[in-house]
Amino acid sequence: MSDQDDEQLLDDLRRVVGRADPTPNDVVAAAKAAIELRDLDAELAELVADELADAGTRSAVSVEPLVFEVGDVVIEVLVEEARLEVVVAAPTVTSVVVRAPTSEMTLDVDSVGRAVADLPAGRPLRVEAQLGGRRVVTEWFVP
Repeated sequence: MSDQDDEQLLDDLRRVVGRADPTPNDVVAAAKAAIELRDLDAELAELVADELADAGTRSAVSVEPLVFEVGDVVIEVLVEEARLEVVVAAPTVTSVVVRAPTSEMTLDVDSVGRAVADLPAGRPLRVEAQLGGRRVVTEWFVP
């Protein structure tokens, strides 16, 4: 068999397997998002407070924020029904982006670092804050 025959055989096998057992779209989207969002220059803000999850009671309606920190930056995420509120406590917040595996929303930030958006239903999210020359991202979370 030649290299061309091998390539043709592999292409045929990919088509057959793709039809018989396709990779779910959300798996493909999550994999692409993980690769796309891998950024060695971004600082990862870790979850430091989630009282409702600790109590085993997190639901779609919560009044306790998720709190992420890295160095002098604190990002609070509050979920209320279908609304997401993000507050970034840091100097010079220039933008806030909420990312889901297959989409993103750039939010308007007020003078105190607060941004509000409609909540994408049931999808993992991460918040990215641009702080002048710094970029801080939260861990992925499911509201």
